[in-house]
Amino acid sequence: MIRPQFSTRSSTAGFTLIELLIVVAIIAILAAIAVPNFLEAQTRAKVSRVHSDLRTISTALEAYSIDYTTFPRSNTSSRAFVPPSMNGQTGYKPTLERLTTPIAFITGGGVFQDPFRAKFTYQGITLSVVREITNYSQEDAETFQQYWYMARSTDNASIWDDDDLKPQWYLLTSAGPDLHHHNIGTALNAMTVVNNGTLGLSNRAIYDPTNGTLSRGSIWRVGGEPTNPGLAFARAVDAARR
Repeated sequence: MIRPQFSTRSSTAGFTLIELLIVVAIIAILAAIAVPNFLEAQTRAKVSRVHSDLRTISTALEAYSIDYTTFPRSNTSSRAFVPPSMNGQTGYKPTLERLTTPIAFITGGGVFQDPFRAKFTYQGITLSVVREITNYSQEDAETFQQYWYMARSTDNASIWDDDDLKPQWYLLTSAGPDLHHHNIGTALNAMTVVNNGTLGLSNRAIYDPTNGTLSRGSIWRVGGEPTNPGLAFARAVDAARR
């Protein structure tokens, strides 16, 4: 009687070193493809949320303007809320707080929180000198991580120190994926047209996703009836959103 022959190799034999290396290499390749796409998807989701939040705030501002025939005033820092350390100081007056009290034109404070929590702010007109948010007091740093707001009069004058001027248009802004806030007044004043027909310095202050998901620039929304250079800026903002 011939007995069947069985393999002497153990059925629990593991992978060889070469096989393990191949598996690790495949996982590394897949991770190199998936992780950047995941991070970009997160950025795109935050950009979409910013546009939604700014649209919601803009709707509340328009409702406010119907009741008061003007938009809320802004303060010298362009921040949407007055830092406690600056409350009561010259040039620092309630801004978007007026949308929640005494009449609630908007509900829920979360809509004011910028998902791109700013870490830096540009100083001066060159857009190259950067100051870290950690250099500010803690309460001031918190205001950097909310949307910024600036109201302007019809002649484009700064209205925080002149009670006779009524804000007739405004700008809202998020730090954007580069996590840098831009001084709003500087961005407006830099709206010059250079020889090749493109906008000057402030075209670098407007986030344009066609330049890359993580490209520099802030996300803006303009409301009311802007006048130059606000009109040029509004057109540039609309062009970047297309």
